[in-house]
Amino acid sequence: MSEWPPQALPKPIDLRSIVNEILPYDHPKLKERIKGASHVLEYELGDQHLVFFGAKHTNDPASPMLVQLQAKLDQFLKTETKERVVLMIEGMHGDEFNLEDCLKHIATHEDAVSRYGEKGLLLCAARDRGLTIKSPEAPEESLVQEMLDRGFEREEIALFLVLRGFTSTIGRQMDPRSRSDSQEDWLMACAREFYHIQELTGVTWIRSIKSEKEISSLLQDQPAFHEYITRVVTEFMAGVNAEFKRLPGMKKKLLIPSMKALLDRDQTQIPIKDVNAFFDPVDPRKTHSAINQISAAWNMSRDEYLVRQMARVLDQKKSIFIVFGGSHAIAIEPALEKLMAAHV
Repeated sequence: MSEWPPQALPKPIDLRSIVNEILPYDHPKLKERIKGASHVLEYELGDQHLVFFGAKHTNDPASPMLVQLQAKLDQFLKTETKERVVLMIEGMHGDEFNLEDCLKHIATHEDAVSRYGEKGLLLCAARDRGLTIKSPEAPEESLVQEMLDRGFEREEIALFLVLRGFTSTIGRQMDPRSRSDSQEDWLMACAREFYHIQELTGVTWIRSIKSEKEISSLLQDQPAFHEYITRVVTEFMAGVNAEFKRLPGMKKKLLIPSMKALLDRDQTQIPIKDVNAFFDPVDPRKTHSAINQISAAWNMSRDEYLVRQMARVLDQKKSIFIVFGGSHAIAIEPALEKLMAAHV
């Protein structure tokens, strides 16, 4: 016999209406964001907790923000059992990455921050406490296809990924205090990233791509390694230069030599006051060029995927601690407010 009165079924959550609350990157709240300030969102859902730490990216172990981040993480973990905790970390793609491999040369939390930025603290916490990490990142293949569907060209998408990569690594690679890999490792990382971008977008700036095994074998022959890496960088940067010339309003004479200086890791070639030139072409709050427009669309798609991932984890009765850039925290705050209200 069925129960009477019948129990009300939970009302399904309309995720589309929730993600529609995400702010566009030209919204005044994002344009007015205080530079360098963190933006922390905290919610309770019964006995579940969600902490979204919107960070100012840093590789400086002495950053005061890291003290705040560590305190928030410690407070969060005191309220939870490790089985219920899910860490979500910006830039961690896929759920099958090898945590031990990421941290195999990392002895301290300071080393982790120097190499991975603020997310190094969460990686260490996951390793030391046996916590679960779930990727909050949309698959890049899907993002590239979405940009193509929006009408952007492959070369424009590739250039966006190149400039974004230089922007995200300039702090660590140009600051001797936080530089943790050798020139050889850095060149290899650049080559691998170039291959990844070319394979992802379908551009043909590098005419001869070697397999991962072939690249690694070159390390046994240093002259051949440096000759090959130099050729790869030259070919790829020629494609970058050709596409970059199409951008209006950019500091062309500054940026391209600066990118070469970054490859050479010669910080004397880039005045500190000009570092922002790396960010201007990929600033999602600006509309100078197609690259800025791709950046805004790319971030909006990442934010939508992020909100959907958090909704799935909450539905599994887990608690979430997430570290992402501060602008993302501001952009998704209205969507999170609506998501939490829908769960009540």
